[in-house]
Amino acid sequence: MGRILHRIFSQLYNEVRKIDGCWEAEHEEMYLKKAEGILTREFQLWQDRGMDFIGPAWQWFQKTCADQLEVFVRQEGEQFDGFELAGTETELAAVPEEGQVGMWGRIDRLSRRDGCTVLIDYKKGKVPSTGEVYQEEGLPAVSQLPFYTFVAERNGHHVTAASYYSIQEGSYTHIFNEPEGPVAGSSRRKPRLDPLQFRDQMDRIVSGVIRHAENLRRGIFTAPENCGSCDFRTICRTRYGLKLPEDSHGR
Repeated sequence: MGRILHRIFSQLYNEVRKIDGCWEAEHEEMYLKKAEGILTREFQLWQDRGMDFIGPAWQWFQKTCADQLEVFVRQEGEQFDGFELAGTETELAAVPEEGQVGMWGRIDRLSRRDGCTVLIDYKKGKVPSTGEVYQEEGLPAVSQLPFYTFVAERNGHHVTAASYYSIQEGSYTHIFNEPEGPVAGSSRRKPRLDPLQFRDQMDRIVSGVIRHAENLRRGIFTAPENCGSCDFRTICRTRYGLKLPEDSHGR
């Protein structure tokens, strides 16, 4: 479902760009009709490939996608009225400094208004919690949006917001929002992080990537002590007799 809706969202936004140049909330009904046609074609494509499954389940699947697509269109009108599409499934790469590791990401959507860019990542289920996207010390469990922001800014985007869209919940969660950005105040929910927290987390994530890449180049392949379920770690310890350095602090 997530894969199909990702494709439909991308096609819909490209259609809107051809028609209006940017998302126009007043054209919502037209967008809904366009979305319905895209969904029908997409499901027919999968059926032609023999990818459909048990009839009643496939029909439920298509109906569920149609309902979620309608919610998405209405949410776009509330959150991103007047935004133009800067890219979907956009692949960007960046190198922090000469000789350092290259960083690469595929961003679900880049939307732009008044010279400001917003990063959007679609989630089929729930979005990460605040504790998963931010830690006062160390690295968070989920580093996606701060990492993407760094790469996008190295490619000339002035990023003023980064957000998740939950397909399951039918709503946006803004992880951060610059006060001067065009999305500010448009969501009923307060952003998870303030801009300083987000930027601080981004810097630590990028530094962490650089540090681990340098360790790999030096042949340091350490692992957390609590990763007992990792078969690779077990093989390294038993076959090659690798031992964690005393100063590794479990990393």
